[in-house]
Amino acid sequence: MFTIIKFNTKRAILIIIALLVTVITLIGCSNTMVGNLTAFKKLNEGEYLVCFSKEFTKPAKFVVYKQNGRIVEQGYVKDGQALHCLEPFSGNYIVTSKRTNHHFIIDSQGNISSIYLLKEKYKPDSGFGTFFTLSSNNWLLYAMNIGDFGEGYINELIYQNGLNGKKQSIDLKGCLLNSAIVFENKIYAHYFNVDDTVKHSGGIYVIDISTNLIVNKIPIYRKSLSLLQGKPIKVYNDYLILYGYNSDINPENDKKDPCLSIFNMKTNKFEKEITFEESFHPIALEIFNNKIYVIGDNAKVKMLNYKYDIINEFYLSDKVLEDKYLECGGFIDKTIINGSELHVFYRFTYDSKNIQFPGAVHVYNIETGKLKRITELRLNDEKDWWGEQIAVTLIKK
Repeated sequence: MFTIIKFNTKRAILIIIALLVTVITLIGCSNTMVGNLTAFKKLNEGEYLVCFSKEFTKPAKFVVYKQNGRIVEQGYVKDGQALHCLEPFSGNYIVTSKRTNHHFIIDSQGNISSIYLLKEKYKPDSGFGTFFTLSSNNWLLYAMNIGDFGEGYINELIYQNGLNGKKQSIDLKGCLLNSAIVFENKIYAHYFNVDDTVKHSGGIYVIDISTNLIVNKIPIYRKSLSLLQGKPIKVYNDYLILYGYNSDINPENDKKDPCLSIFNMKTNKFEKEITFEESFHPIALEIFNNKIYVIGDNAKVKMLNYKYDIINEFYLSDKVLEDKYLECGGFIDKTIINGSELHVFYRFTYDSKNIQFPGAVHVYNIETGKLKRITELRLNDEKDWWGEQIAVTLIKK
């Protein structure tokens, strides 16, 4: 006795097609989201390299944009997390995390490799991230956030000469490092105190590279110069220019004065302070053609001469900026000087109204503020990548 099974050919074909579509979709998602980018093939065809990452999850997304905003190349780095610094260095790009000790280097050929700071001391998967990564006079400077383990808060400043130079380091206790530069074989590092008795005060550490010792510590008395962390302090002739806000240490007086503080690296003394009106909030400083350009968060620019006199003031002339960005939660995240061109990265939050992309780079003539071009950093409406960290740099040709 046989049982006859009715076979619906049409239905079977539909089921097979559905299964194939599902498998192809899963494979596609796996290649896109889990696949690991190990090298850029067209890095030098782009104008900007941008890294999008999240604070607590992986992967990170790297995108190469042309000047017109077209995406040249993109991909995911599976171990990338909280990548907040993207620093050009000798034809390479150093990409560092603020959450882990897993960082990356992109070489001049576009190859991506992992790097770990002091891996003999800190495990590659440790939670010791960087406060900043900066380059200065062929030196790489990293500030690692070690934290407080009962002996006071510790930052570790790591420095190396050239890409393959030996890494040296020094522990700096009781402070948070803000920025650093190298000048005449010494490191000048701006710090904030975290000790409650001198809360909000700060100063300059001077470190002799040849001995790896602190040779001077110059405090800023009574006042605190607050800067955005990792924003580079600038060298102007033999002087160090710090920009931000000066405020009284007395907590009852919360007035903050926008200012520049001028530090003489020959005499190790703060020599001058230039204050601005309260409505001007300096967030970037660039030097070009022996002039100092201080940029405010409202796109106002103050031009100063070598005597630190204000000789001109103007706004970055930008109708798009005026009509959309500042009114929609946009803010200036970074500036890059390249010849007479000022590249300004405007970033938008997830909740920015009427904005369909996470950021844009506007290029101006730094001497006049005249707009030259705009590059919109679009991501095909992938708003989940607007996220916590966006690092941008200009691709060096």
